[in-house]
Amino acid sequence: MSGFDPKGDNRMTEKIIRAKEGPIVIIGIGPIGQMIAAFCHQAGFELMLVDKLPYERIVSHGIETEGVYQLKTPPLQVYHSMEEIPCKEAAAVLISTKAQALRNIAKYLPTILDRSVPVIVAQNGLDPERWIKSEMPDFSCARLVINIAGGIRPDGIVHFAWSQPPNYLGISEGNVPEWISTFADKLTSGGMQMQTTNTIRFYAWRKVILNAALGTICAVTGQTMIDCVEDSDTYKIMSTLLDEGIAAAKADGYDMGEGFKEKAISYLQAGGKHKPSILLDLEKGLSTEIDEWNGRIAEVGVSYGLPMTYHKILTYLVRAMERNNRRK
Repeated sequence: MSGFDPKGDNRMTEKIIRAKEGPIVIIGIGPIGQMIAAFCHQAGFELMLVDKLPYERIVSHGIETEGVYQLKTPPLQVYHSMEEIPCKEAAAVLISTKAQALRNIAKYLPTILDRSVPVIVAQNGLDPERWIKSEMPDFSCARLVINIAGGIRPDGIVHFAWSQPPNYLGISEGNVPEWISTFADKLTSGGMQMQTTNTIRFYAWRKVILNAALGTICAVTGQTMIDCVEDSDTYKIMSTLLDEGIAAAKADGYDMGEGFKEKAISYLQAGGKHKPSILLDLEKGLSTEIDEWNGRIAEVGVSYGLPMTYHKILTYLVRAMERNNRRK
């Protein structure tokens, strides 16, 4: 579905402005979902949280974060399916599940959402919003690219490992709808530094190049981010993955600019002893976002005649590890 509907944009903007009359529904409350929820609470939004896991601490104590940001919410109800909540009353729906869940979620949205409810996709990867746009109108969908990382401690408190703002909210082309600017401003007022853009795919490319260059190596080796950067052999693999990703982006019309590789390495080094989410998913026996990371980069690069050898190999290895987990 596609097309711009000015009346729809006006209705969505009104919903965001009148946030106290409608909640922000957050689907998926892992580390990133909880971080976003905490910022939304700081911005004055009412919250409705959806996740298949119980998250008993959130129900009894609320969301609590430590590290780069120290945030706290009151106790919050956690719904376990989208059908349980009045999504049509929402100011916006923000989806922060793993990217691989989007295809199934997208199928439900037209049955539970009014067309005037904005949908914000907060996944890693290249073009995960394509699954939502296949079922919902383009004008109601925005992409959020987050430059924050962290995890959930054993006691349920969320640890903000690092943050390199701004975070980006927007669309790929055309004028940024007013509802997106309004929502970004409110999140910024809550402490989550936001910037709107009509070139969100550039920032998505930049983020996925970084994720795929190091996160996947961590997944295969079991190393933290800094361990991979400081190991001479994994550093060589990371360097080649960066080269491949930069080349694929450029072929796709997104030049990362001079000096990007050096900046990327510095950015990745800042991850420190952090285990990226793709490694944590494998350790838990879960499926990963590999097809939206290295797999998607390889797909785009190959479409332009690039070999993408390292991205394909890392994709195959992680897929094999997923299959091995399923056999256990």
